[in-house]
Amino acid sequence: MSNDMIRPENNNLPANAGELAGMIREIMAPVISGMTEMLKNNTEAMEQIAAVQQVTNTRIEALEKQIRLNTPCTAIQARYLNDAMRKRARALLEEKQEGAGDNRKMVNKLTASIRKSVFSRYGVSATRDIPRHEYEVALNQIGMWKDYIAIRDVMRASRGEEASE
Repeated sequence: MSNDMIRPENNNLPANAGELAGMIREIMAPVISGMTEMLKNNTEAMEQIAAVQQVTNTRIEALEKQIRLNTPCTAIQARYLNDAMRKRARALLEEKQEGAGDNRKMVNKLTASIRKSVFSRYGVSATRDIPRHEYEVALNQIGMWKDYIAIRDVMRASRGEEASE
């Protein structure tokens, strides 16, 4: 290859590097400008998508919370709650008087008092309507329930005395 092939007059190339850089800038300016505009538009679109996604996530979380709050306990949980109420009534009657926990009528009356207390806390009319997420709290409430007046009234009623108001 001869030196004549490299000379600008033979290849129509600019004579110096500055001219070459200017030509490249001229050719690439519209491409870079278009890419810059495209990146700007894509960034705006991604920001809008992110905002919509955030709103959607917030709505989904709210729906999940609402579903959790409105989901009643299972049939098995309701049965365990009812059993816990009866056991608590028997235990409280046994504390007051030996053998009182075996009296079915007394146990039923005291269980009804415990049930009424639990239902009033949750504003429900059946054990199965207690919210599932409150199951443990309801069990704890039953375990701690101790209404001395209700116990006394049940004991008096079993002996034939009139319960106090």
